[in-house]
Amino acid sequence: MPKYMFVSGGDACGACSALDGTISDGGIGPQHDNCQCQDIAVNEKDDCPSIDVENVTVQLRTNGPATVSAEITVHCCDGSEIGESFEQDLGPMSRDTADAVAAFTEFAEAAGEEMAAGCPEEGGGFVDDGEGTPT
Repeated sequence: MPKYMFVSGGDACGACSALDGTISDGGIGPQHDNCQCQDIAVNEKDDCPSIDVENVTVQLRTNGPATVSAEITVHCCDGSEIGESFEQDLGPMSRDTADAVAAFTEFAEAAGEEMAAGCPEEGGGFVDDGEGTPT
């Protein structure tokens, strides 16, 4: 059976906001009249969170340290993203760009993992209807 993630939309009410990111079999569906929320199909084989490293730029200087910069984006399981630009001083290196990129890759992976720790936890649990009854 396919899995779906509930994504609150528009100016979500408290009940929908509490369900945001909940993954379920078959989907949860709209919670009330005029609900702007939706269920989005989730591919269970997708790695979540995922980390993208883009726009890698290498600067090799004749006098001075080599630097590598990139944009790192973490795609969290709830659909949110965390992004940051990084520049790393690689110190004196050979003129080989591949060496600089290989050195930066290790740094970028560690930075991406640290950023991924800031992703919200997956939704779940119950929504309190004000009377202590799970909904």
